[in-house]
Amino acid sequence: MRASRVTRPCLAMALAGCVHWAVTESTMAQDGRGVEGVWSTTLNAEDHPAWRIEDHICGRCAPVEYEYLRDLLADSSNSDRTLPELSQEASQVGAAYERELLTDAGRERLQRFQPAEDTARQCRPPFPHQLVMNPLPISIEVNDEEVILHHHIWNTVRTVALREPPGAASGESSLYGAATARFEGPTLVVESLNVSAITTGNVSTVDGIRVVERYTPSLDGSRLDIELTLDDPATYREPRVWHTARVLTPEVELFEYDPCEGLDE
Repeated sequence: MRASRVTRPCLAMALAGCVHWAVTESTMAQDGRGVEGVWSTTLNAEDHPAWRIEDHICGRCAPVEYEYLRDLLADSSNSDRTLPELSQEASQVGAAYERELLTDAGRERLQRFQPAEDTARQCRPPFPHQLVMNPLPISIEVNDEEVILHHHIWNTVRTVALREPPGAASGESSLYGAATARFEGPTLVVESLNVSAITTGNVSTVDGIRVVERYTPSLDGSRLDIELTLDDPATYREPRVWHTARVLTPEVELFEYDPCEGLDE
């Protein structure tokens, strides 16, 4: 993978907000094609001009934390405070959000979680939230009948039919569930039903949950805001949501590889 070097984001204007070039709504955004392309995070496109200061600080967090941080940065009364101070305050808001979301049963499940001794050497595909929120690039293609999402993590390719989701889940649950895709204006929505239980250090759901991904391009097509929602009433009092952002990087190439090479089966 490679990324070109471009102008550094306007860090000096952190509290005032970066000035972005004028944009107009494109035909691609109107017909849903604005999500197509290769999209990267700050990991390999750090200097892209579409980044906001909050993207560097809060790359994968709850929308409430992200918006709180944006408000802090825009408030001129915070001009004498450091970015780490503002980041810490926002992260406390995010942590409180996560604590309040958990049901008693969800909290008990998390407390019982025992991680493997050496997770770094396990050959296990990522759970849905790990797949979508991972900082490695993704590629999105759209045709008349389906959407193809290629995640560089684990070399994962998902081909999702463009149609309305069924009213209820059926059959056995699976890692990424039964997915359908649709467009709501320019936003690509991928909805997966009957997703298998997720078990990590900070997420422990039950079997058969609903996962919704929302990919919204900016009007000029340079940026993609992503929200991922876990809908699991047994674990969360309301759906749990993460936010992240990506920028368009046509110069970045995804390549085939064996994700388990050199690891224990």
